[in-house]
Amino acid sequence: ITKAEYLRWFQYISDMNSDVIRVYTTQAPVFYDALYEFNKTSKKPLYLLQGVYLREDLIMKLDDAYGDHEAIKKDFIKSTQELVDIFHGKAKLPERLGYASGEYKSDISEYVIGWILGIEWDPMFVVGTIKHNSSKGGYNGKFLYTDKASPFETFLCEVGDQVITYEAEKYKMMRP
Repeated sequence: ITKAEYLRWFQYISDMNSDVIRVYTTQAPVFYDALYEFNKTSKKPLYLLQGVYLREDLIMKLDDAYGDHEAIKKDFIKSTQELVDIFHGKAKLPERLGYASGEYKSDISEYVIGWILGIEWDPMFVVGTIKHNSSKGGYNGKFLYTDKASPFETFLCEVGDQVITYEAEKYKMMRP
């Protein structure tokens, strides 16, 4: 998809009186470049809700957010941190089959209004996480905490706290 096409789509979205775009995963640099350019020239900016994709092959294989030495959690946190750097125009992602890659130079951080952490969770993954981690019933992080939570809720809280902490420490910003 070209920048011109994104700019055309963003104009259509704006013309419909929408002001928020949701994406499910990391996009190519051209998407964020086009959003930056559109917002710098538009009377009304478009805001972004950024989703974070998880490796479904790992979810199906492990059936536990903490399985295989927390492989899913570590990958999830790494993806959120990459996105934070992308928002601030300070990322370079290597080519990987099935993933966005390239150099991200446009600082769109002022237009990102929130996160959608994860995907439509497979019920068996949630159940597996709960079943295999009965000792994880809460989390007390720097910005987020849970009390008497399920192990799956604890997992989400941990990831959320890590992404908020990363952006707050590195860029002095936070977002919900």
